[in-house]
Amino acid sequence: MWTTIHNNGLMRVVQITLEPELLSAVDRTAKQHRTTRSALVREALRRFIVELRTRAREAADREGYRRAPVRPGEFDVFDGVAAWPPK
Repeated sequence: MWTTIHNNGLMRVVQITLEPELLSAVDRTAKQHRTTRSALVREALRRFIVELRTRAREAADREGYRRAPVRPGEFDVFDGVAAWPPK
C-alpha cells in the first residue's frame, strides 16, 4: 500500500531553524533542480513522513511474524503461481 500526502491548495507560512551549511545545501539543490526552497523542503518532508510510515508498517509486520511465524508448508499452495516462468 502506497501512502501519499497531498496538499489541498492551502498553505501556511512557518518558521524553521536550519544550520547554515544545511540551508546552503538546500538552496544549491533547489537552484540545481529549478525549484524553490519551499517546494524542496515540502517534498523532502513528504518523503520523510512516508518513509517513517513505511518503517512502522514493516516493523509491525516483523512483529506479527515474530509472534506467529510461518509454519512449514503454510504457503506451498502458492508455489505454482508465484514461481518464476521457465527460461
